[in-house]
Amino acid sequence: MTGRRTNSNMPRSGLVANAHLPRLQPYQRCKCGSCRECKDNEKWDRVFAKFEVKDYLDERRTSRSPLNDL
Repeated sequence: MTGRRTNSNMPRSGLVANAHLPRLQPYQRCKCGSCRECKDNEKWDRVFAKFEVKDYLDERRTSRSPLNDL
């Protein structure tokens, strides 16, 4: 097996390897509030809200060093 490896499932047509793909649309969550996915998202939103950092950026919108409080 000294030959060159190729993917036999790939078509041998003139497809370009670096062809541009269409942009993906941003994911939009369901907002009905009653389906299983909405209830699960609501549960995880409550869990992660406990870990939200409110003062992460100062007034100039730059990250604050934790050493400033010392």
